[in-house]
Amino acid sequence: MYGDHMAGSTDMGDVSHIMPVIHPWVGCIDGVLHGADYKIRQEDVAFIKTAQALAMTIVDLLYDEGQGAEEVLAEF
Repeated sequence: MYGDHMAGSTDMGDVSHIMPVIHPWVGCIDGVLHGADYKIRQEDVAFIKTAQALAMTIVDLLYDEGQGAEEVLAEF
């Protein structure tokens, strides 16, 4: 299943020119970002599962003396 196309702007693109970045998007909302009709549709995904996924990414990067992070930096 594919969601609607959404566009936005952050400083993440600028940061990505100097270091590896991750800017995940979790589509568990309804309404317009920063709009009066913005509503979180799935609180467990927004607050818990997203944090778990990011924490697991950190674990993957730091596992084995940080080998994953070293590989990301070497290939950047």
